[in-house]
Amino acid sequence: FLEMKDLMGDKFAPMIQKYLINSARYIAQAEEALTNGNAKLLADSAHPLKSSSAALGVIGVSKLAADIEQEARVIHDTGQSDLSSLSARLKELRNLFFDSEYILKKEAGLD
Repeated sequence: FLEMKDLMGDKFAPMIQKYLINSARYIAQAEEALTNGNAKLLADSAHPLKSSSAALGVIGVSKLAADIEQEARVIHDTGQSDLSSLSARLKELRNLFFDSEYILKKEAGLD
């Protein structure tokens, strides 16, 4: 993470800002999908969060988003509509993201 910060220089803060904005949008979209029982949209919302978090080294968010994506895809592929099993995990993802957001903002000088 710190190597990326040094390598990117002035481009680091805008990249972090974009990640934070997009990630918050993906999480909100996933929460809406959960509320509406839309497993496909939930999986599709978790996917870019998984990928972008991994690229930035936000591994906890990436792994949890991957788990949510996989479980939502199984639910969708088997024709189920009950997403209640993902409710607690999505709350955990939101909390973990907010914890990571604080650290990223501090490192990028956005606080």
